[in-house]
Amino acid sequence: MIVLKKIIGNYTRQAQEKRSDYEKLTVLLEGDKSSATIKAELTAGGSQIAAEDTQNNIFVALDNVFKKILEKL
Repeated sequence: MIVLKKIIGNYTRQAQEKRSDYEKLTVLLEGDKSSATIKAELTAGGSQIAAEDTQNNIFVALDNVFKKILEKL
C-alpha cells in the first residue's frame, strides 16, 4: 500500500506541475486474483481526463494509466 501511495503521489505532483488548474484525481482498483484493472480520472480546469488499464501486475497497470493521463494533459 505504501508503494502505491508513493507512485500515485509522484504522478499527482507531475500533473499539478503541468496544469496549474488541477482539481482532483480519482483512482479506482477493480480486480480478482488473476488481474487488476485500474481506472483513473483527473479533473483540471473543469475538464476530465480518464484512462484505464488491465494487467496482471498492479504496479504496471497503475504506471500505464498515469502515463496515458499525462500524455493527454
